[in-house]
Amino acid sequence: MDGPSLRFSPEWMPRPLQPSPWNTPQVSPLLVAKQPDLLPDVPPIPPLYLSTVARPTQEPNDIIHDFYNVAPVCFRLEGDGSVPQTVDMPLLHRSSSRPTHALAILSSLGQPPTLTAHGLSVPFDHSPIGHRPPSPSSPSSPYTPLQADPYFLPIDATLFSTKFGHDVARSLASVLPIKPASPLVRRDRSTGTQLVTLPLIPLYVPHPPSIPHLLLFGQGLPISPDQERSSDTPNYSRPTSARPPSTPSTSTLATYLLPICAIEEFPSAPAMSEIMARQCTEEALRDYVVFTQGLWRNVLLLAPTDLAIVDLARVAWNVTAEARRLRERQLTVPPSTRRPSKSPRPSQRELPALNVQYADANWLRVGEETIRLAPVPPSRRPSGPRSRKDLKS
Repeated sequence: MDGPSLRFSPEWMPRPLQPSPWNTPQVSPLLVAKQPDLLPDVPPIPPLYLSTVARPTQEPNDIIHDFYNVAPVCFRLEGDGSVPQTVDMPLLHRSSSRPTHALAILSSLGQPPTLTAHGLSVPFDHSPIGHRPPSPSSPSSPYTPLQADPYFLPIDATLFSTKFGHDVARSLASVLPIKPASPLVRRDRSTGTQLVTLPLIPLYVPHPPSIPHLLLFGQGLPISPDQERSSDTPNYSRPTSARPPSTPSTSTLATYLLPICAIEEFPSAPAMSEIMARQCTEEALRDYVVFTQGLWRNVLLLAPTDLAIVDLARVAWNVTAEARRLRERQLTVPPSTRRPSKSPRPSQRELPALNVQYADANWLRVGEETIRLAPVPPSRRPSGPRSRKDLKS
């Protein structure tokens, strides 16, 4: 037989595999070395977008105070209504993290500030009686910027001067030494609390309630999402969070400016405005408008160096303003021009009319009459198909 015909012969056997799969030596898994990762330098896959827009449990004002290891204090003016030169803040615990200065956040929408011997003073309509300012919070309740209470915020002068382009930040950068001196710490004999004395700088802004949000995200201070909400009474012995803090992102700041339903429609600005105007209540929409507009005006004043925050504030204000315009247009449209919500019922529909002509025996038309059909009452309508027996009867 020829070579090709041997393949179809029943006596032909193929050559065995070399080596045979039945005699292949097995390698013990304990001897196999673990292969290294293909891309060891690639960071892990980030979580979903919706998981990064969770709002922290603490307000930005409390987060800033915890970061600088100081407790909030009551705002108090001098006897003549001017801003004091220094402020004493209690230390929360022994730590090397301390502020270098403090800002006196004051509203600039009322009476313009006047000059004094050591700087700017508060308008005289503010009461010099000391009071603890409420923690500036997100737009959860209506408020008027003119009635915003002044308060203190601790800062690091070097960090503040590098993150903002305001005149106060630039003046701090020009007078700061290469190695700033540590603030003075003393102990109160009556309470035993350690107090740090900080130089006080007055800062007049259009919207004081949103300044903690801008300073928190503009300076990139760390945020611990699992921190417990602090009580009204400061606890000087509370420990720090065991979980390492995370770097704040613009997505977290967006939760204070827009509702979640609008954030989910990003980056379509028209869709964000439309769903915001449709789902927000009148009070909630007014609060978002006031808060977002105030933050945008503060951004224009302080000039943060982080352009992502500037873009976010601009987009949020444009979306909120458009949502307000859509809501006002819905309220001003007369009811006659609106589309009907649902089609009319069958009994309300206009039935066609029949034009009947009469003729004589010679098929000459002698008259004409228009008959309009009347709707059948529901009680006389047949409930189902009628049989032939019913038709005969």
